Amino acid sequence: MAEDQNWSISQDRDGVIYFANNKGLLSYNSARWELFPTPNQSILRSVCVINDKIYSGSYMDFGYWGKDNLGGLTYKSLTSDKDFKIKEDEEFWDIVGVEDYILFQSLDRIYIYNVNADSFKIIDSRHRINKIFKTNETIYFQKEGYGIYEIQNGSERLVIPEDKFSNNEIINIYSIDNDLLLLTKERGLFIYSEGVISIWNSNANKALEGLSIYNSIRLSDGSFLFGTISEGIIQLSSDGKKILKINKSDGLSNNTVLSLLEDNKGNIWLGLNNGINIMNLDSPYLIYKDKQGVLGTIYTSIKVDNYLYLGSNQGLFFKRYGEGSNFNFIEGTKGQVWSLNYLKGEIFCGHDKGTFIVKNGKANLIKGDIGTWAIKEIKDKPNLLLQGNYKGLSILEKKNEKWNYRNKIDGFNISSRYLDFIESNQLLISHEYKGVYKLNISSEYKKIMNYEKLGIDQGPKSSIIKYQNSILYSNRGGVYIYNKPQAIFYKDSTLSSIIEGDSYVSGKLIYDDNNNRLWCFSESDIIFVEPGKLSEEPKINKIPIPNQLRNSKVGYENILSLADNKYLVGTADGYLTIDLDKHKQSSKSIGIDKVSYRSLHDEFVLVNINKPIELDYKSNSILFRYSVTDYNKFSATKYKYRLLGFYDKWSNWSSESQTYIENLPHGSYKFEVKALSSGEQSNNIASYEFSIEKPWYLHTVAIIFYVLLGLALIFLIQYFNNKYYKRENKN
Repeated sequence: MAEDQNWSISQDRDGVIYFANNKGLLSYNSARWELFPTPNQSILRSVCVINDKIYSGSYMDFGYWGKDNLGGLTYKSLTSDKDFKIKEDEEFWDIVGVEDYILFQSLDRIYIYNVNADSFKIIDSRHRINKIFKTNETIYFQKEGYGIYEIQNGSERLVIPEDKFSNNEIINIYSIDNDLLLLTKERGLFIYSEGVISIWNSNANKALEGLSIYNSIRLSDGSFLFGTISEGIIQLSSDGKKILKINKSDGLSNNTVLSLLEDNKGNIWLGLNNGINIMNLDSPYLIYKDKQGVLGTIYTSIKVDNYLYLGSNQGLFFKRYGEGSNFNFIEGTKGQVWSLNYLKGEIFCGHDKGTFIVKNGKANLIKGDIGTWAIKEIKDKPNLLLQGNYKGLSILEKKNEKWNYRNKIDGFNISSRYLDFIESNQLLISHEYKGVYKLNISSEYKKIMNYEKLGIDQGPKSSIIKYQNSILYSNRGGVYIYNKPQAIFYKDSTLSSIIEGDSYVSGKLIYDDNNNRLWCFSESDIIFVEPGKLSEEPKINKIPIPNQLRNSKVGYENILSLADNKYLVGTADGYLTIDLDKHKQSSKSIGIDKVSYRSLHDEFVLVNINKPIELDYKSNSILFRYSVTDYNKFSATKYKYRLLGFYDKWSNWSSESQTYIENLPHGSYKFEVKALSSGEQSNNIASYEFSIEKPWYLHTVAIIFYVLLGLALIFLIQYFNNKYYKRENKN
């Protein structure tokens, strides 16, 4: 079992991540973790993947790990049987590859390994070597008390004397415009140019002031990421501006960052003093988590005049959009908020207490019916608004520049959460347990002239909405379009296919009129529908965030357009933002990691995954492990498989990354598996062929024996029958 400290991180060509852990080499492929203990049971201090080998350094040993045919790793030490001796208590803290050489750094020496010649050269030091750095294919290191050296032709050469930078410990060295950028542990960043050291950027040093830097990396966008002791991480732009700072209060597991890695997909891995974290600074998804439980579950949101408002089960909150400040509670709104609308230049808040008008961070309650679900504008009635309440409908009227409750509309007392106009005096109302009603309202909007229940099934979590001049009704059965002349709903097969059947979670539909998009929610995706550009068929776009991960209140899903392609999704503990411009889907490869077999009650035996195998008929239970390296939190990778020769039909999608098949009969088989990751099927099908021998009693020799035995029995029976009849005839 792995321990909590992780000193170094690296990644191989297949996307597998490796950690130098206190217990050994820890690997992760997004499906499973696996620990490979160091042979001498010591702490692994460094790891670096170079080509097809995983080099590592530990206590008094260094070497490399290679993948074997069983899907595991085997270790080869580079220190045994050599003409040098490792120093007592020597540990190897860093590994760097340059050209055909691998360099292993301890606090006392640098071992230069010539890969082609399998030989070593050693740079020895009587003074502590803090770290080793690779900058533009040049290797630098710092000798404590002496300065910064570079390695040329296997020998050291002093580059910057210690007195130039006042005995500061160097954490990393970068190249900027042919100059050297020196990162110190506690004094910030300095530039070394033409023999002179000076402060690189005063703003950068101010951002790093008071921090103790342990390690750093330069990201693919040119920015710098620093791991600190006790303060988490801080990111600076390429010109020294502070971009972000994240510590335990923001979600890190621990504030001491021992190692950093940017992987081949832009994910940032953090090896911590207590655990491992991953984040993607360029992710299309950003999560705001309400750790203190102040906000509650978000039911609705709106953005007006660069202020963001969130309505939850605990009240109404707001803050200036884009600022990192906390949300402010609007006094008087404690309780359930159902809706937020910007109508007639005012913010209306539908609340359990009734209707509020929100302005300048204050909320004023309009006296009237309690429980406001929704508020709608009425065509050609600029001074009237229609409200859907707990017990029917009501009207707000604007007089003397002030909105007031005018009247309840008599004749209909059913809860009216979802409603939309057919005409200015005719509307549809959906009640999830009672059905859909068509109402005719008087011209004064004071009473219902008549109403009827339409012949369409009601259903939990259903909704009704106007989209592109049509009224849509959605429930578990699908999405239906209202036919005005016939006053009936007919099913839309294209839209229904998105959410019906096993995909159904909620019938909640949301229309984003700013971008002409219809949003809906299925078990596995958030979906938006756009008009087709070259045909009448709508374009269906899926964002692969499963219901379980998006964590919204089912039936009360809500989404807000923040900008052209940026959206906010309310969740049970905050919200999630989605940037469609960054949302790029690409297929990934799936591989079979390990194959093992066993007979009844025996232990599993691993097999060579690179060639077929023939198993004994008793060893007819087989286990397949497979994976896709996808570290996106929202990807929810799923797999399906089949076993040709036994059943040709693909299984259902499952999140299980292994398959165990028991008691197979003899025969030849081909196991196939594919994946669904981030909404895209894998670009390959991984397979493994094997066969199971016939039992001995079904082999050809045994069958010949059975035939001969049968013939012999027939002969004997015939012989004794003939003998018997001859004896009878004599008698």
